[in-house]
Amino acid sequence: MNEIQNQEKSNSQSLEDLLKKNIELNQEILNICQKTDKRIFNMKVFGVIKFLLVFLPVLIGIFYLIPVVSDFIDFYQQILGVDFSEAVNNLEKLRP
Repeated sequence: MNEIQNQEKSNSQSLEDLLKKNIELNQEILNICQKTDKRIFNMKVFGVIKFLLVFLPVLIGIFYLIPVVSDFIDFYQQILGVDFSEAVNNLEKLRP
């Protein structure tokens, strides 16, 4: 009988040790997952920032280039004597 109790205590202690080890490993996994979540969030934020850094200057450039192109077309129209009025009208429609 004494031997059975020792085995039960041994099994109980073994299970307890396994549970503690499992809890420690789960905590490590949780920490790694939290770091990964932060990194993914940062990647999304910086991705949007990079997109805006590329897209906004192009958009602003388009709005500022329309009058310049219009003036350029007017200048060459006078020099060459060619009628670009349709192109100029289309550009004027795009002007904000």
